[in-house]
Amino acid sequence: MTRLYYEDSMLLSFDATVASVELSGDTTRVRLDATAFYPTSGGQPFDQGVLGGANVVDVIDDEVTGEIIHVVAGAAPFAVGDTVHGEIDRARRLDHMQQHTGQHILSAAFDRLLSVRTVSFHMGAASSTIDLAREVSAAEIERAVAEANRVVFDDRPVGIRYATDAEAAAMPLRKESQRAGVLRLVEVLDFDLSACGGTHVPRTGVIGLIVVTGTERFKGGSRVSFLCGGRALGGYNALRDVTTSASRSLSVGVAELPDAVTRLTNTGVDGIVSDDPEMALATLLAP
Repeated sequence: MTRLYYEDSMLLSFDATVASVELSGDTTRVRLDATAFYPTSGGQPFDQGVLGGANVVDVIDDEVTGEIIHVVAGAAPFAVGDTVHGEIDRARRLDHMQQHTGQHILSAAFDRLLSVRTVSFHMGAASSTIDLAREVSAAEIERAVAEANRVVFDDRPVGIRYATDAEAAAMPLRKESQRAGVLRLVEVLDFDLSACGGTHVPRTGVIGLIVVTGTERFKGGSRVSFLCGGRALGGYNALRDVTTSASRSLSVGVAELPDAVTRLTNTGVDGIVSDDPEMALATLLAP
């Protein structure tokens, strides 16, 4: 079974031959001879889209057989041997590529600047996280984010190449791979080289922007939440709406909000005194 996304993450349309069809409750599990659908793997969720006219609701990586199982809604309207057409949801694929390549760059920035390694990565529906091996300060995060965005703004090429596990062992991989055999390597020019099977943007400029939205202590290190690309834009828009609403309610400029909220903790809101600025502001903005 050929994984078409290995060579071209921008591929959104393809044709393939049905290898097996298995009805399972109200869904059908389909195997193909080739696919551009990415399965849930390596902290990255699966692609959605349409296969042969049926909605794809899950994509599973069968690690035993090495095949990809496409789970489609209802009884699939095709049989073994049929040629089917697949269409990947573009918005979801682009979002996942922005987050995943952004993670590679952000993790490399922490590693290169601060010698702090990424232990794990998770891509959520709204935001993503990396878990770092030690706690990092706000100043260190700011340095890493600035460096990561410098690489994004450079619009560097992101390439794919292959190497055996022995060859890769002699390469400057950011993190040692535990896999044997031929490895797929994702390279951000002059910045990062990592073994990875995920989908990635062709150039760093496609990421647009990387922002860190929060951090917390986690298992002796730091869990860093971040947004890339369209998610970063959405986060900015949400923050803009909240600050605009707050500044209008308090009749102050956005830059004056911290002082205004501090005053609320002393004078109270509608007669309610609070020692918590966030609670005071929440009370003010409550419908």
